[in-house]
Amino acid sequence: MSISQLCAAAQDCVLPKIINAFTTVSILLILTATSFAATLVVPAGGDLQTAINTAVPGDTIVLEAGATYRGPFTLPAKSGNSFITIQSSRAAEITGRVTPSQSNLLARLRSNSPAQPIIKTDPGAHHYNLIGLELSTFTASDFIYDLVRLGNGDSSQTDLSIIPHHLILDRLWVHGFATQEVQRGISLNSAETSIINSYISEIHALATDTQAICGWNGPGPYHIINNYLEAAGENVMFGGADPAIVDLVPSNIEIRRNHFFKPLRWKIGDPSYAGIPWTIKNLFETKNARNLIIDGNIFENNWTQAQVGFAILLKTANQDGSCYWCVSENITFSNNTITAEKGINILGRDGYPTRSGVDQNHLRIINNLWQVDAIWFQGGDGTRDIIIDHNTFFSKLGNTMTLYGRLMTPFVMTNTVGVRAGYGIKGDGTGEGTAALDAFAPGWVFQRNIIAGASASSYPANNFYPATLDGVFVDAASGNYRINSSSSYKNAGTDGKDPGCDIDALLAAQSGSAPTPTPIPTPTPTPAPDSFIQFSAATYSVNEDAGSITITLTRTGSTTQSASVSYSSSDVSAVSGSDYDVAPGTLTFSPGESTRTFSVSITNDTLVESTETFNLMLSNVSNAKLGTPASAVVSIVDNDKTSPRGRNKTPRGVVTTTRRILRD
Repeated sequence: MSISQLCAAAQDCVLPKIINAFTTVSILLILTATSFAATLVVPAGGDLQTAINTAVPGDTIVLEAGATYRGPFTLPAKSGNSFITIQSSRAAEITGRVTPSQSNLLARLRSNSPAQPIIKTDPGAHHYNLIGLELSTFTASDFIYDLVRLGNGDSSQTDLSIIPHHLILDRLWVHGFATQEVQRGISLNSAETSIINSYISEIHALATDTQAICGWNGPGPYHIINNYLEAAGENVMFGGADPAIVDLVPSNIEIRRNHFFKPLRWKIGDPSYAGIPWTIKNLFETKNARNLIIDGNIFENNWTQAQVGFAILLKTANQDGSCYWCVSENITFSNNTITAEKGINILGRDGYPTRSGVDQNHLRIINNLWQVDAIWFQGGDGTRDIIIDHNTFFSKLGNTMTLYGRLMTPFVMTNTVGVRAGYGIKGDGTGEGTAALDAFAPGWVFQRNIIAGASASSYPANNFYPATLDGVFVDAASGNYRINSSSSYKNAGTDGKDPGCDIDALLAAQSGSAPTPTPIPTPTPTPAPDSFIQFSAATYSVNEDAGSITITLTRTGSTTQSASVSYSSSDVSAVSGSDYDVAPGTLTFSPGESTRTFSVSITNDTLVESTETFNLMLSNVSNAKLGTPASAVVSIVDNDKTSPRGRNKTPRGVVTTTRRILRD
């Protein structure tokens, strides 16, 4: 409905004149018969910000489709829990995901204020619903960081009470220009927010990270559903900067039925390359995020440029050094199609140190179809609790899987179909297949997988290793990767289903008609043998004039992997710095190594003393358990015969003073 039609249809129209320095704007208030909610119509060239300031919860602001409104615009905080809607007059004509070809149905919001977003929220703003809008600058030469800014990612937002919430962005076209540098489409640092049915494009820059959507200082929950997401850096990322709110982890995030895409005109060497070397990284990345469902998406085009070409990058990262609580955990990656140079790279921890125990954990990589040029899976490095189930992958170069870094346990891979490439499942510095799993995923479960081209002698039993995948699928040439009904692998999975990706479930999830999935049982990993680290004795004795004493730690049980332990001391009657000296430290046992030692310096003084003692303690054990004894007592036996009169020992850190008493 056009603006004129809307006015003609209104029975009660109030046309207050709102005067400002730039224009006189008529805002039409159409009062409904059943409530006090109003419709505020802002004609072409009208003052949208004044309408936003005037609106009360429950109101709808209607903008003329095809008209341009000059910003920037701010969504202020208002009382009440009903939504204020800002929409195009023709929004109802857009069904499903909007596209640029429907721009005539959108109201255009533009700004050229340097570095200012087109739309931003005030602290505490809430209950806004934006529908059918095109958001951009006026020209490619306009300077901007974020096109939309929901909440703030800096020190101005340090309290959960001021975070914007209950925001809906529906059928928006948010875009830069083909030659313009734009850092983000949407900066997502709000609470409850939905981004749905929208199209975000031309987000790119030189030598700078860019994202269609990025969040790091908002708690969630977030619903990113049925969007086209185009960006050069990371199309979507959570983390990337330390939150200004202590202990904040963006959480409860669903990412469904989106198309993540990088145009080949951004790829150097491609026939369509447009000549600007935008910074290319990946399609999706987590550094600090909890409780994610990434389901039913299409990830398309990623290549080596500023990173090594993995489409999906999942890790825990303390980006700037102050987010010691940062963690990526409880992530389900399911029913996705990935077409890229490389597949998925996972890291338990990256960047600055984090709080103990916050390695990335609980990853579920379920029912995905991977078509990659090189490495399908790379990772581990301390990630805990990984299940890979019912995936189908094709890779041509590099290894099928490259395992490296710290141990990843438990690790489960079942019912997955793929082709051996390079050295197959290869561990850094180790052999292939079973040897790699033993070295980097002790206690692994690896069952009912089909790895074409792998040697059964190098891989675990209870799997399938045909020479090729010929005849396994219904019609691989046309992309039908369902298991052929005549194949010996039909219903051969651990769950009685076909190995590989369930193509029907994949397509249903991507079309939005997915049934509630049946929970996948978690096989029980075979436990790795225990390893214990302890002192070689509960007590040690040393003469005062010995100069030092060597303390031995022993490792019993399994010694097949590296392990480490920290040691420290505490005073009893002996005083650190006066009688002995040992700095806290860490000892690392290499694979196969069962003893390590450290030295404690002993001070030889001239005082006649009784035997003095101090304690040694073990803590912070890694890849092992503390054995017994985990603490020990060291006795220093005095060697002096006489004591210089009047001398007393002063503990380190205690300052002595002398007070003169003056007598008359």
